Amino acid sequence: MQLLSRGGLQRRLLVAVLSVATLLCAVVGVIGYEWAYQRVDQSSQSTLEALARAVERPLAFAVHSGDTALVEEILEGLARHELLTGVEVRTPVGNLVAQYPRDRANSATEASSLFVTRRLASPTAVRQSAGTLTLEANTQRVTELAARQAWMVSALLGSQVLVLAVVLYFAAQRLVSQPIVKLSDRLRQITPGGTRRLRKPSRHSQDEIGQLIDSANALIIASETALASERRIGIRMAELEAQFREIFESSRAGIFLLDTSLRLVTCNPAAAHLLGHVAEAQSGDEAAPPFIDLVFARPTRVREILERAKTSGGTATVDLELARQDGQGTEPTQSAPRWVHCTFSLRQGTGADERIAVEGVIFDITERKQAERTARYQSQHDPLTGLKNRVGTLKRASQHLAEAQLQRGSLSVLCIDLDGFKAVNDSYGHQAGDEVLIACAKRMRTVLRRASDLIGRLGGDEFVVVLPGLDVGDEQLAEAATALLTALCEPIALSTGGLARVSACIGAASLWRHGRDVDTLIAAADQAMYAVKQGGKAAVACALADRDAGGDTEVSELELLRRQRAAAALTSTMSVFADSEA
Repeated sequence: MQLLSRGGLQRRLLVAVLSVATLLCAVVGVIGYEWAYQRVDQSSQSTLEALARAVERPLAFAVHSGDTALVEEILEGLARHELLTGVEVRTPVGNLVAQYPRDRANSATEASSLFVTRRLASPTAVRQSAGTLTLEANTQRVTELAARQAWMVSALLGSQVLVLAVVLYFAAQRLVSQPIVKLSDRLRQITPGGTRRLRKPSRHSQDEIGQLIDSANALIIASETALASERRIGIRMAELEAQFREIFESSRAGIFLLDTSLRLVTCNPAAAHLLGHVAEAQSGDEAAPPFIDLVFARPTRVREILERAKTSGGTATVDLELARQDGQGTEPTQSAPRWVHCTFSLRQGTGADERIAVEGVIFDITERKQAERTARYQSQHDPLTGLKNRVGTLKRASQHLAEAQLQRGSLSVLCIDLDGFKAVNDSYGHQAGDEVLIACAKRMRTVLRRASDLIGRLGGDEFVVVLPGLDVGDEQLAEAATALLTALCEPIALSTGGLARVSACIGAASLWRHGRDVDTLIAAADQAMYAVKQGGKAAVACALADRDAGGDTEVSELELLRRQRAAAALTSTMSVFADSEA
């Protein structure tokens, strides 16, 4: 009882054992009753068959001879059997000969569900029937016998189940519960940091209780080790805190802490120097606006980065542009943008730092950004003319082409080659040739004023113009090509005082008519340009339609742009060029 009062496990085990035993007893009782009833029913049926066989011959003789008194005497003798409640004899045609009890109102087959009917063979002829004998069983008696046997069987099986449950209960109590309770008492007496250990009894050296004692001792040792380590860590943490404070104050990287409202909590001197008067004014001011709104040029992007960091692990690294300062602090007003490499770390503060939500570390990367911007510009621009070089031209042209294909729009490419440029180099020198290229680039920029138009120098005196939204059949393209040709054919004043004269050959190709990619379009326009060179120069020609690109099937060998204004301008330009050559 002491174990039951102390151990909930023992009580639950007892309840479980009793519940299972009760359920098993009920199941066994139902099964036993059904089994006993069937056995008694079968036994009653066999008894009725045996009684019928015993009186069959004398009863058949009495019925055949018409001795009714003998028949009644035999029936009265049968009816004394405890299993019989009625007996009757009938002729082969169904007429009642005799029955017992004599005052029965119903036949035996109507009065009972358990009966036996047997044919009485004639004593003189076996194949003839002298009548039938019907024995009616006492169903109440059969039920009583079945119930008695069922209770006996159920009691026997239930007793076995209960005995087995009690044995299992006390076995579990002896082998499991008592050792666990004793182990718990001894474990409660052990103090952390002491040298006392649990003793393992010899009878439990190889069983689960012994393993539990070994595990408990291992846990005690691990706890003592952890306590000792925690003490050492506490001492070390105090030392590290002092070191980190020194690092925080002396670090060349800017470090700042923001609260849940993104206001500045504190920052180190490096951050204050980098961010200027904003950091000094905000530090510790709970009424100040969000820190990122004042410090960064794009605070909305910073908020998006912090939201993504919250869902992706709590850390984000990004290059950000600082907001321009107004000169009210220690930093002067700056015309060039300043950039910082910033690492944001989101955290959930505890204790005294529970209001801290974001940790930030920043490095000044303004010089690196300027160098990257310069390198990127130099990699995609011609150093002489300032136009896009071959790499930059192809990259930007591919972007325009992708947009046009996506929107099922138009795009045209012009390839331009300067005629007479080699003569300028030979006559005036390469310095003059450079001046001619620079002047031509400026004139093309002046003619093409749309922001989407692209001018690039492929090398030497070859240029490419990309005109998004225009097709070779458009009036605007004809006007643009004519204006380019006119501008490039005008004399160019050199720094030496002379005049240089060049003309241009222009080939045109359009998306859908002549190709579906940049290389194909440039190649088609280039072929048209060389056709102009061979056909008289100082003109504009359209490339032959590409059957694979879905262009027109009926084309001329060399198509001039079919616009009257363009034709007139071209004729005038060629006349000017011819006069200058003369």
